[in-house]
Order: sequence, then C-alpha cells, then structure tokens
Amino acid sequence: IYFEDHEGLGLELVANTHDDRSGFTGGIVPREYAIKGFHAILLNEDNFERTAALLAEQMDFTFLKEQGNRIRYSSDSNSANFVDILYNSGSTRGLSGSGTIHHVAFAVKDDQAQHYVREKLVNAGLSVTPVVDRNYFHSIYFREPGGVLFEVATSDIGFAIDENSENLGESLKLPGWAESDRQRIESGLQVISFDRDKFRD
Repeated sequence: IYFEDHEGLGLELVANTHDDRSGFTGGIVPREYAIKGFHAILLNEDNFERTAALLAEQMDFTFLKEQGNRIRYSSDSNSANFVDILYNSGSTRGLSGSGTIHHVAFAVKDDQAQHYVREKLVNAGLSVTPVVDRNYFHSIYFREPGGVLFEVATSDIGFAIDENSENLGESLKLPGWAESDRQRIESGLQVISFDRDKFRD
C-alpha cells in the first residue's frame, strides 16, 4: 500500500508471510496487523554499478534479483533487510529538507563489528567520519558513490539506559550538551496527542 506523509515523502506498507519479527503491539493494533519494522530501503541512482559494488564488497550484502531497472540486495536471510536500487529512473534528485530522507542507517552488533566495517570502507577509498558517540549508539557516516548519506550504528547500547523500556518515548530525552537549551527546544515542538477511543471509531 503506497501513501505519502504530509510532507510528500513516499512510503509503502509491505505484507508478507515470511517476517518472523514480533511487531509493535504497544498500541491498539492487533498483533496480526502490527507493523514489524523496516522491510527495505530504495535508493534512486543515476547508475547502480558502484553502489552495488559497495554493498557487495564492503558491506557484505548479497545480490538477490534484478527486474527491469530495479536491483535487490540483502544483508542476510531475514526477509526485512533489503536494499533496492532503482537506476536510470529519471527521478528528480532530492534536496535536503522536508519531504526527503536525510540518511540511511545500518545496524551492526557492537564497536568491534563497526570497526571492521569502517576499515573496509576506508581501505576502499571512501571518506568515513571518526566514530561519533550518540549516547544510545556509536555511529560512523559516509556517502555512497551515488551521493546518499549512509550511517553504520552499533545496536548494543540501546534506548533503555536512561529510562524504563515501558515508558520509552513518553518524554523528550536530550544529550547532555543540549540540556541547557531544553526550554527553547521544547517550546518549538508540536504537541502530539492521541485519543484511543476516537481512533477506534
């Protein structure tokens, strides 16, 4: 099911019978209809060869299929780790701002796995940032040959280090260096409210 958010960003809901992730059940949506997470990302590229080589040689993705001007890679046998490249599509290149995606993030297990990936990228001649401490994870960033910003982030720290997992997302968490600006930041945020009874109707 294709739809666009209020800023014009195209999204798709993808159903399949092979995804064994449990899905998000913290709301009122029954488990059998719950969204389980990302299925795939789509990169619009003028050409695909160098990006495809990066995925296969430096990021350990596996070629799965090519159909028309779309080529698919997978990071493992899980049915939700796909990278699709749509090449020579004639699409307008996105500019940073509303309605575009800033970057694509890939998860690795820990710092050691991230170091392994970073070394492969640097040895391939890519300009990779030093490791950036994001409190909940450590990240490196680089641009793939087509210009899309990639992030490789560790997944072993997590968001439960400063709040209970049962209350994740209920309050705004800021890094230490931004805490002094909390009042200014919060005053610029839109209040989000959700009426469960109205949603049921």
